[in-house]
Amino acid sequence: MLLVFAFLSTTSFVNAQSADFSKVDSLMDLHQYEDASLECEYIIYQQPGNPALMAECLLKKTDCLKATGKHAEVPVLLSRLDGFSGSDSLKSRIYFQKALGYYMSDKFELAEKSILPLFNLQEVEEEIEVTGALLYAMALGESGKWMEAKLFLTNFIQSNPRTDAALKTELTEQVNMVYDKENIPKLRSIKKAKTLSLLFPGLGQAYNGNFGKGFVSLLLVSGSGAWVGWNIFNTTYITAATAGVYIFLYFYFGGANQSSWLVPVKNHKKKTEYNQQVRSELSRVSLQLLQQKQ
Repeated sequence: MLLVFAFLSTTSFVNAQSADFSKVDSLMDLHQYEDASLECEYIIYQQPGNPALMAECLLKKTDCLKATGKHAEVPVLLSRLDGFSGSDSLKSRIYFQKALGYYMSDKFELAEKSILPLFNLQEVEEEIEVTGALLYAMALGESGKWMEAKLFLTNFIQSNPRTDAALKTELTEQVNMVYDKENIPKLRSIKKAKTLSLLFPGLGQAYNGNFGKGFVSLLLVSGSGAWVGWNIFNTTYITAATAGVYIFLYFYFGGANQSSWLVPVKNHKKKTEYNQQVRSELSRVSLQLLQQKQ
């Protein structure tokens, strides 16, 4: 399993010192996540005016939401901590869990924005920092920002004071290979595909690699155009001007519209396949960063 997804089944790495979370942990061990969440709220109620305690409790509730697959609710829950001025350790966990919640609910741009403040903190545990970097790179990749992800990871590795020169060189080479221009998918333009189809029926589909659909589109437009011509030749002008023209335009513009929706489908498939490979390779890079002292 990828390193970042391992966090879905773990705690938020909070060392709670201001409250007894034994009952919460017991309920979670029994998979009674709703009761565990209520217990967290009860602890907050018992000790009001304690921001650090509230953060610890809400991070515990985050684990309950993740365990039940309610990732979209995590950012909403943690928004209660907006403006939190506690320790960097707690802040880093809040930023990470909020960004992870956005990422797992396919809100990738929000995931990018939510994780960025983590890298400006002074005291962040290495595990959170490295995994946060992986999450940020993955979010960028989902938006097709692969060169931006490459630059970020390269700078992150080179500026890591815990990494020796030899390992920095090795990991940088791995990142460069992952984001090599030959590996990055060539995405097609929706506008160009539609324009090509309007210039010549079937050409937009062929541009997207859908040669069969392009050939069919060409046949339908050519056939309907030939039928219009046949009706004109046989002086059935009303049929040519009504049904004939209608059918011709239907296939002509239908082919152009088809090419415009085939492109995003193909692009999505390319991006998904490539990002799966990227996640696999980057997880190895992250593991090497975390295991360098072992």
